[in-house]
Amino acid sequence: MGNIDKIKSTIKGWRLGDYFRQFSIVAAGIIVTFWGSDKVTEHSRQKEVRAAMQLVAEELEFWLKRIQML
Repeated sequence: MGNIDKIKSTIKGWRLGDYFRQFSIVAAGIIVTFWGSDKVTEHSRQKEVRAAMQLVAEELEFWLKRIQML
């Protein structure tokens, strides 16, 4: 029961400003996490597109050389 009483006294000691401050820190952390995740996903997608376009360019160069040999 000692731990529960300690928690109750801690919560009763909080002010409304403390609650809003802690809530805003948590909300900002969540927003930053989602923003960072979106940036990582976008970077991965762009990297994949660049790799595919590089393969297309190499294949076009190959076929251009083959056509010029004819």
